[in-house]
Amino acid sequence: MAQLDRDGMNESGLHHGVRGGVVLHTSTKHHGLSLWPPPSNDPHDPLCWPRWLKVLALCTTALCNFTANFSGAGPSVATQLFEMQFRKSASEVNNLLTVS
Repeated sequence: MAQLDRDGMNESGLHHGVRGGVVLHTSTKHHGLSLWPPPSNDPHDPLCWPRWLKVLALCTTALCNFTANFSGAGPSVATQLFEMQFRKSASEVNNLLTVS
């Protein structure tokens, strides 16, 4: 456990207090926002990643979500076109789009 000074602050600038069995952390370094879990010096901690890596992780996640949603819903607007082009019934086209 980290040593606290007389104001309740530890060496990382976090204020620790206990109310109702819940540990409260307020930070003077992060505009008073509580960071849970508190930042560590571990290079695998996402709070310690460089900004470019955080942006890359965000963009990758957004791209995966966009691709999954688009691939499921995108072709559904072309149902009539698929019916005419491939000479299939509406139920056959809907079965194809449901599977994808």
